[in-house]
Amino acid sequence: MLPQRSTFWDTASPFSLRADNELYQTINTALIRLEYFDIFKNTDEHIERLNSYQPTIVVAPASMLIELSKRLKAGELKIHPQKNRIGGRNIGR
Repeated sequence: MLPQRSTFWDTASPFSLRADNELYQTINTALIRLEYFDIFKNTDEHIERLNSYQPTIVVAPASMLIELSKRLKAGELKIHPQKNRIGGRNIGR
């Protein structure tokens, strides 16, 4: 189930993965919005965009989620996602 934002489903989910994908660009509808953030770029480059984007779900590798949490604690990142999910890398068997 997707988190609800106001009275309409408007789920914003940034994917901090290794490569952009046509799926991320074509799945965007009135109900769901996916945005790609390149994990090979410096995190500083993503802060302003994330603050503007205000995602309700964040999907990223564990290392990126840790970095984002540090930025939240430092007050640089001002997002309040309802869910965080680890993705983008194999975590083992």
